[in-house]
Amino acid sequence: MKLLNRYSVFAIGLLALILSGCEKPLEIEPKSEFSGAFLETQEGIEALLASAYANGQ
Repeated sequence: MKLLNRYSVFAIGLLALILSGCEKPLEIEPKSEFSGAFLETQEGIEALLASAYANGQ
């Protein structure tokens, strides 16, 4: 019975810790070397595909 009580106290404590974590969601702007008008051109799209293919090898 003591073991069950220890697990329940641990579970309640862990739940309280998880629920009181962050106040607002994390907002980070993604940084990319391929963005903006670069992807609107044929050369930009080809450069992106070549980079993805080279990283996969």
